[in-house]
Amino acid sequence: MKKEVNNLFAERLSELIEENNKTKREVGRETHISAQSISDWSTGKIQPTAENIYVLAQYFNCTSDYLLGLTNEDEEKTNPKYHKCNIVAHGHNNF
Repeated sequence: MKKEVNNLFAERLSELIEENNKTKREVGRETHISAQSISDWSTGKIQPTAENIYVLAQYFNCTSDYLLGLTNEDEEKTNPKYHKCNIVAHGHNNF
């Protein structure tokens, strides 16, 4: 089970990076997380801390549940409490 969750997180992170036309380096710079960590997470080599999952969820404007594979796209479309993941443009951000 753990390996499946790890792979799902890696897949979702990679998809979000691509869907938002970002590079791993850009995501790293904008979240103050090393590009190497972003790369390692997106390949499933290592897993992020809870704090970094939170930062990524805030950055991509999605839930940590979505990143972790606890919810899926179909549920997000039909359940109003979920929303499509997009980067939130802030004049000033907390990253």
